[in-house]
Amino acid sequence: MELERIKVGKLQDQNVKDEYVERLKDSSGDMKQYEFREIEELWKNFKARKVVSEKKKAWLDVLSVKANHRVQRKNILKDKLNDAERTYKDANIKAKECVEIRKNEIKERYDRRFLDNFRETKTFCSVNGEEGPE
Repeated sequence: MELERIKVGKLQDQNVKDEYVERLKDSSGDMKQYEFREIEELWKNFKARKVVSEKKKAWLDVLSVKANHRVQRKNILKDKLNDAERTYKDANIKAKECVEIRKNEIKERYDRRFLDNFRETKTFCSVNGEEGPE
């Protein structure tokens, strides 16, 4: 993609601005759509959504117990606070693992698809007598 050099004064012209905005959208649009699709696929998985919602619930429990402990200052609530924090830490670790596993699954699927496309292109080129990608 070639970029033209233009004078700053020319940028004030609305048509020129619109043209450059459109060029930027076109050049970066594909990347953003791909990233969005990957994130969307990540959350389509029911297990990932469930684990993350459990983590959020555990965090809200921690906040609730902290607020109660601040108000009442009883030793009994210290144990509840420690339990809630432990539960949250476990849920957080579980959520991170689940999300990482799901990301790897998506990445492997895309890698396989791109590898298959590469092989098809190489086969097509060799059949037609052209040099394929190396």
